[in-house]
Amino acid sequence: MTIKAKILSLVVAFALMATAITGLSLMTMADYDRVIADYKRASNNAFRAEQLNLLLSRGVIEVRNVYIAKTPEQLETRIAAMNARMREVDVLLTTWKAELRPGEVPQFASIEKDARVVIGFSGKVAEVARTQSPREAERQGATDGALAWREAFQARLDAMVTGIKATLTAREARLDAYQAQRSRDFVIVAGSAIVLVLFASLWVAIRSIANPLNRVTQSIMRLSEGAYDTAIPAAKGQDEISRLWNALGILKAHAIEAKKINDQKLELHLD
Repeated sequence: MTIKAKILSLVVAFALMATAITGLSLMTMADYDRVIADYKRASNNAFRAEQLNLLLSRGVIEVRNVYIAKTPEQLETRIAAMNARMREVDVLLTTWKAELRPGEVPQFASIEKDARVVIGFSGKVAEVARTQSPREAERQGATDGALAWREAFQARLDAMVTGIKATLTAREARLDAYQAQRSRDFVIVAGSAIVLVLFASLWVAIRSIANPLNRVTQSIMRLSEGAYDTAIPAAKGQDEISRLWNALGILKAHAIEAKKINDQKLELHLD
């Protein structure tokens, strides 16, 4: 293989190394985007679960405020506040449901159903409070059964929030582990490739170019000094150094022949 071919091989090796590193980077970015997307979804679910819990808790307070309204004007103000809160719950449930993936939050369907029961209940409270009285609305709404149902619903809601937070924690841990692992992989692959190509470059530069040229230079200097007994090794291969050895061998043979002719002329002259 010629020196030019060896250098071209190193260039190809560098190109392959760059391609491998680029491929690893693209794969890392794609995987990282997916992990980040999972983390963001878990974060959004946790936020919405907390928000739903907060809105429903405030909605219960709004319902209780309706029960203790003293005047018609106060009653209408508190019903408006309660209805506004329930509309917030409805919008949150609708938006969240539209963006959820199948099975992403297993408890959502049950919680949504119960939350809409609460929305419907608030409407009945407003109707009874308006048509009869706030006290009658409280008598019909604040039963032992309704309170027990509300407590059970709150427990299920809290369990969903806890589960979603656990998922978020797991996604966060996965993200941290992924970042650490990919950083190690990248350093190992890139470092190994760089060291390998560096050693290959040094091997070609020293063994295939520098050392042979140094030997050729020394042989030329010895021949120039008249040391025609300098050994000229047989060329091995077809690279530039081998051709240089061939040329040097021919040069040595010509120099020896020229010396013989000069010696013969000198002898004839002396005779």
